[in-house]
Amino acid sequence: MKKVKDKQSQENIKSKMVEIANTVEFNPDHYKNLKKPMQKYKRSHVNNSFVLIFRIDEENKKVIFFDYSHHDSSYKK
Repeated sequence: MKKVKDKQSQENIKSKMVEIANTVEFNPDHYKNLKKPMQKYKRSHVNNSFVLIFRIDEENKKVIFFDYSHHDSSYKK
């Protein structure tokens, strides 16, 4: 993930990561899967125009965060 310099954005991302971790602990299917070829990943919006992309490792019970970027460029990876 890229480095975010804005303190408010950092707090928003950290808060969203905690929210995701707490939510998927009880309901791993809460967040929407992306379409092919990224169907293993899920996404959650942060701020207005940014997306946090992550994957759930159910075997090890972990959330793995992959990307934080603007909505327009997030799905082109």
